[in-house]
Amino acid sequence: SSNTGFETVDAVSLFFVVDDKGKGLFIINYDAQGGSGEGSNGNQNRAILDMTSTGLAGDENVTFLVYDDEGERKPWDTVTGSVTRATWNWANCCTDGAVLGY
Repeated sequence: SSNTGFETVDAVSLFFVVDDKGKGLFIINYDAQGGSGEGSNGNQNRAILDMTSTGLAGDENVTFLVYDDEGERKPWDTVTGSVTRATWNWANCCTDGAVLGY
């Protein structure tokens, strides 16, 4: 669980942050502890991310910087500036998410 205080039950919280060195971060936080888990997996929750950024096409430094399960992250496609089918699964007791950046 992220325990940041920014979690929202049964929702995704998205943050775009630029650090003091001008580097961009896309922070993804799914759910808060005690979510309803009303999805097709019973008490399991799932989110799938397909994202394209035309401004980052060609940038070889974009990657998932923070993640908790290896199978969730997918490689950044440098040519198209996209990530496809990054998938998160979590139970109601927990949260999930990642940080994509460069």
